[in-house]
Amino acid sequence: MSIEFRWKWLQLESYSKDSFGIVLSSGDGDEYPGCGLRIYGFGYWLRIKLPPIIRPFRYRVKASTWDAATVARIGRDWYWQYLEREFGIAVNCRNHFCLYYGIQHDNSRNRSYWSCFLPWMEWTSVRWSGYGLQGEWLLDFEKDVRRWSEQRDLLPKASFVFQDFDGEVITATCHIEEREWHKGAGLFRWLRHFTKPHIRRDMSIQFSAEVGARKGSWKGGTVGHSIDLMPGELHEAAFVRYCTEQKLTYIGAQPLDAAAA
Repeated sequence: MSIEFRWKWLQLESYSKDSFGIVLSSGDGDEYPGCGLRIYGFGYWLRIKLPPIIRPFRYRVKASTWDAATVARIGRDWYWQYLEREFGIAVNCRNHFCLYYGIQHDNSRNRSYWSCFLPWMEWTSVRWSGYGLQGEWLLDFEKDVRRWSEQRDLLPKASFVFQDFDGEVITATCHIEEREWHKGAGLFRWLRHFTKPHIRRDMSIQFSAEVGARKGSWKGGTVGHSIDLMPGELHEAAFVRYCTEQKLTYIGAQPLDAAAA
């Protein structure tokens, strides 16, 4: 359910279900003025406007770009720069803990902010595998980036032809991969013995040209990405489903020599 409403002193909106926190903010005196309390969790974000319990930090900045006439008109050659103060705690994306305890400088090194990943909530990658045209296991990728890229390029691939929204005929080259993660990191690696591993099988798709309504613009279309596979699904069935979901016109499979893929 999506929910959003704003009153004079209270604002409620839908938010990520994987984040929880409570943060007192001074506002930045500019785009986000005024002190407020942010509370978020269970898929909602609540902001309560408060009296100025805390105020933003401010400091003088010399206006190096002002001309003499502007300085004479204003009566000074500087202006106030405001920085937000924040105090509170939050857990984002289930496993990233954040502590806010003061001035939030633009420079991340000077921010009054500390964070860490919660090792008992972490998922550690233990396997990344490549599969063949019949969905059979072929190999586990090596961790070395260069060697991993070479192994990936040599996987047998299926090739399909489709028509984009503007009528352009494009080729998609696809292969199947699977990754496995176990619960816990560091001193909490023992949790993997009491939790079910997370396994994701997907199909990597590379297009011969840009795809989508944004192609040719400064944003550009997509040239490749991955999609999740349904149980028992192979290359063609997955790509046909993808075309249906993206409103593309599937034309058919194209023979492709695996050794040349």
